Amino acid sequence: MTKKYTLLDIWQQAIEDNVSVDMSYGNKQAYIYKGIKVVKVRDEIKILNTRTFGLEYEEIEEYLYDSFLNNGFRPGVVDVLKKSYLDRIEALNKSIKKEINSRNNKKHYKSMKIERSKLINKYSKISKTKRL
Repeated sequence: MTKKYTLLDIWQQAIEDNVSVDMSYGNKQAYIYKGIKVVKVRDEIKILNTRTFGLEYEEIEEYLYDSFLNNGFRPGVVDVLKKSYLDRIEALNKSIKKEINSRNNKKHYKSMKIERSKLINKYSKISKTKRL
């Protein structure tokens, strides 16, 4: 299947987006929008997700690159955000089950339920929008 965009096109869209923030430093050029960072070092372009659980930014998965290459910068960002929200909701669900089965701390349980509810609302909101 032919891709509609190249990584260079995605890079250009990130630069031209009036809401993305220039995070360039040293020999790295970078733009970030809603936690998704497009980085260019020399001729190599990578897309990183800053909304992961770890301390380091993670490069997005291949199928998410395909989303960017088929749909463009903003729709690609939406797809990465959806995946991030679903991953966080799944992790919270596991934590809630663990909390109920082990410590049974009502305060912590309630705070996790509130956080899960916020994430579900964010996911629902972003799923309804075509473009951010």
